Amino acid sequence: MRLWPPFVVLMFLSAFLLGACWAPAPLDETAEDFPERSAGKLEETKLAIRHHNVAVGVMEAEYENFGSATLVGCSSVECYALTNAHVIETIDNQTGVISGDEPGDLAAMSYDEQIFEAELIDFALGYDLALIAIPYDSTTMEAVDIRAREGKTPENGELVFSVGSPRGLPSNVTMGRFLGMTPIAQVDFHAYAHSSTVFSGNSGGGLFDLNGDLLGINAWAEAPMENQAMAIPLHEILDYLQETIETHGLEEELFFNP
Repeated sequence: MRLWPPFVVLMFLSAFLLGACWAPAPLDETAEDFPERSAGKLEETKLAIRHHNVAVGVMEAEYENFGSATLVGCSSVECYALTNAHVIETIDNQTGVISGDEPGDLAAMSYDEQIFEAELIDFALGYDLALIAIPYDSTTMEAVDIRAREGKTPENGELVFSVGSPRGLPSNVTMGRFLGMTPIAQVDFHAYAHSSTVFSGNSGGGLFDLNGDLLGINAWAEAPMENQAMAIPLHEILDYLQETIETHGLEEELFFNP
């Protein structure tokens, strides 16, 4: 894998600049909105989870798609990141469904806006999850401890954080509350519902608790600003990762011993 050539950088950054003009402003959340926690702790969590996120884009000759990805395992050479299958999957009107699985299809942008070529490792519509690999950058990339909240369902009203890259904006963070579990038409399992605001391009970004531990992967929203979004629960993510590790012969310790 390599750094992207200048013309691809221009394409990715054009989406970033468009997003700066288009995307709703991030919510101006302060400690006053969440009185049980200090402003210092909230900012500490926001900073930590930004390093678990990258923007991801599928760019080809006639169409492009942008979303987010959550870093779940890193070696000294590369990082693995989870995103949504619907971020990788793109639609071409002439040929139907096309996945971003050809060399040069995928790009990833780190927190400091470095752009890298990404490689698709696995793609599962049943989970709406995909696993990609990108070059490791020690200054901006940190894998989340994916098992820290294993077996611990969020409590109703628990403070949660969403991080993502709407329209290419790097690692935007919003806060809200966990609302419960709900059935959803896109998948066969119940999703986590929460009130942290997500925008177009947040898909694939993580849902975290106050300690920066992963709760889920954001995937769907009723509509921007309606204060309800849905995330893939952690237990479904762990099932998918275990299957993917076994299928592709990946090193399990990269994911479960960050």
